[in-house]
Amino acid sequence: AIVGFGVAFVYINWSDFKSILDISFTNSSTSASEEITNNQKAPEASPRTQSNQTITKAEENKEEKTDAKQQQVQTVARRIQVEVLNGCGVDGLAEKITDFLRRNNIDVVSRGNYVHFEVPETKIIDRMGNRDRSQIVADILGVPEDQVETQQNKNLQLDATIILGADYKILKPFIKQGRL
Repeated sequence: AIVGFGVAFVYINWSDFKSILDISFTNSSTSASEEITNNQKAPEASPRTQSNQTITKAEENKEEKTDAKQQQVQTVARRIQVEVLNGCGVDGLAEKITDFLRRNNIDVVSRGNYVHFEVPETKIIDRMGNRDRSQIVADILGVPEDQVETQQNKNLQLDATIILGADYKILKPFIKQGRL
């Protein structure tokens, strides 16, 4: 036997929600037209009531305009996502660079060791074909532009791979601190 559970999410904007509530309240209580029987006339709306109705309609129009603005799709810039790989074998290097990048609003999704520890120069590999995002990372770290290359790999689902080389001491986090 297969048993399934599901959850449904429904988006209702405020004006639709209000109309549903109005219908619910109208259906569940006796309406004003049902109360007026035997050719009785409904009382005329007083000027005060009319002005309240005008204000209410103006407020509804304002709410509808606000809802329309909120429904527009907004493009939000996502944080740059990178992986940090230690290519020189210095213990704790990837962790220190990860902390520095996170303080600079870069999302480090993974860190670890490169396939070997003989990398002479730090390099940044653009993985999505958006060199501008990789160059931002290079600028934050102080990696020269000629050490930024492109090797697209959209399966990685990140913007760049940072391979830390033996030249790590020239990077900004270590120039500021003066040591590892």
